[in-house]
Amino acid sequence: MSRSAGAPAGPVVIRLPIHLKWSGPVEYDMSDPAQLRRVYEIVLREGRTEDVRRFIDPVVLEEVLGELVLPEPIRRALQDWVGQPTSLSSRRPA
Repeated sequence: MSRSAGAPAGPVVIRLPIHLKWSGPVEYDMSDPAQLRRVYEIVLREGRTEDVRRFIDPVVLEEVLGELVLPEPIRRALQDWVGQPTSLSSRRPA
């Protein structure tokens, strides 16, 4: 799932397990930024530790964290992991 230089070009489709996505589409193209963000939101809200390890790339998370819609407690918990501000409000210019 990483966007490393050795990663294959083109779509990378993943299928979320039923405990994460029980209705609607379960397959997501991780090369599509909107779908990637949606997967990250689902996994970070609903996922188990093993789901986070499987589906979340810390480098990619750092890139997209400010664009994710997450509850504040989850955002605060991620601060130590990726070193980003915990709130979108802390990113707004004065």
